[in-house]
Amino acid sequence: MIRTRALFLAVSLGLFLAPYTAGPGWAYDARHLERLMETGHCEQCDLDHADLEGHVLPDAILLSASLLQANLARADLRGANLDRADLRGARLMEASLGGAKLNMADLRGASLNDAMLIDAGLRRADLRTASLNRATLAGANLREANLGEAWLISAVLENADLRRAKLGLAMLRRANFFGADLEDADLRGADLRDADLRNVNLRGADLSQAIWTDGRVCALDSIGECR
Repeated sequence: MIRTRALFLAVSLGLFLAPYTAGPGWAYDARHLERLMETGHCEQCDLDHADLEGHVLPDAILLSASLLQANLARADLRGANLDRADLRGARLMEASLGGAKLNMADLRGASLNDAMLIDAGLRRADLRTASLNRATLAGANLREANLGEAWLISAVLENADLRRAKLGLAMLRRANFFGADLEDADLRGADLRDADLRNVNLRGADLSQAIWTDGRVCALDSIGECR
């Protein structure tokens, strides 16, 4: 009986710790990390779960790199090229990404709270369920990006390009969209309470069932305006 219980506990502990061990499929490639540190250039590198918190990597080339659940909190990645990178579940809180290229990057479930993304390129990026609360995305190119169910509470999106972006069910309360271009954007069911929509282009935008700035729910087929 005691042996059985001990075996059960050992198996349970092993299952609990499995995601945190450096076994195949979980550890980053140490050689790739060394290359990045030495050269700042690491295309298609395996950096899954790497701890790069606070690292200074401006203009780094990480094209198509795998950074699954990597820790990049407070990292300096200004001007970096992360096009097509896999950043699912990555930690990018307070990261500096001004002018960085993240076009077609996979950022599903990533945390970018308080990140600086001024003039960043995020065209066709996948940001579904990502958290960008208080993030600064002024002038960012988010054309055709998927921000479905993303959190952008108090985010700054002044003059951002959001044409044809998908923002269905996104949390956009108190977000600043001053001067942003939301032409043909999908905002169905989005929460826009207290958002700043001055000088915003909403031509062709679908606002069906969205919660408007004053708290009223937009009618079905609200195109270009909340009816």
